[in-house]
Amino acid sequence: MNIFQRLQDLVTSNTHHAIDLAEDPEKMLKQAIREMDENIRTGRSAVVAAVSSEKKLACQLQQHRGKASELATKTESAVESGNDELAWSLLERKLEHESIATELEQSWTCAKSTCENLKAQLDRLINKRGELSRKRDSLALRQRAAEARTAVCRSMAGAQIPEGAEDKFIRMQDRVSELEAESLAVSEVFDEHNDPELKAKQLDSDARVKAELNALKERIQQRQQAKGRINMT
Repeated sequence: MNIFQRLQDLVTSNTHHAIDLAEDPEKMLKQAIREMDENIRTGRSAVVAAVSSEKKLACQLQQHRGKASELATKTESAVESGNDELAWSLLERKLEHESIATELEQSWTCAKSTCENLKAQLDRLINKRGELSRKRDSLALRQRAAEARTAVCRSMAGAQIPEGAEDKFIRMQDRVSELEAESLAVSEVFDEHNDPELKAKQLDSDARVKAELNALKERIQQRQQAKGRINMT
C-alpha cells in the first residue's frame, strides 16, 4: 500500500468509533495521536520525495523541450544552406526529444497531481490531529468524571443496610431505655436522702443542734454583759 493510500485511509477512518470500542478511551486517544504523529512524519517524507520527483520531471521536460526547440532552429538553418543530410539527422533528433518530452509531460502531470493530493491529505491529517489533540483533555476529564460517578454508585450499592439491622437497632434502643428506667428506680428506692425516717431523724437532730447553739450564744452574751457592769463600778 503506498503512502497516498495510507494517508487517505487514516483520514477517512472513524476515530470516534475506535475510541468508543476501546477499554480505556484516554489511552486509546493518546495512542491514536501517537499513530497520527508517526503517519504525519511519514507523510511529510513522502510529500518531500514526491515534490522532489515532480521537480526533477519538470526539469527534464524543460530540457527536452529546449533541446527540441534548439534542433528545430538548426534544422531550418541546414535546410536553408541546402544540407538536406544534416537537416534529416537534426530532424530525427528533434523528433526524438519531442517524443521524450511528450512522455515526460504525462509523467510530470501525474506526479504534480499526486503531489497536490498528498499535500491535501497531509493537511487534512494535520488538522485532524490538531482537532483530536484539542479534544484529548476534555475527553480525559469526562472519562475521569464518569469513572468517579460509577465508583460512587457501586460503593453506595454495596453500602446498603443489611436486612434486619434496623430491627436489631430498635430492640437495642428499647433495651437501653429499659436499663435507664431500672437504674432510676433503683436509685430512687435506695437513695438515703429520699427515706422519710432518715429525713425525720435529720430534722430532729438539726433542731437540737440549733437549740444548743442558741443557748450557748445566750450564755456568752450574759457573761459579757456582767463583765461590763463590773468594769463600770
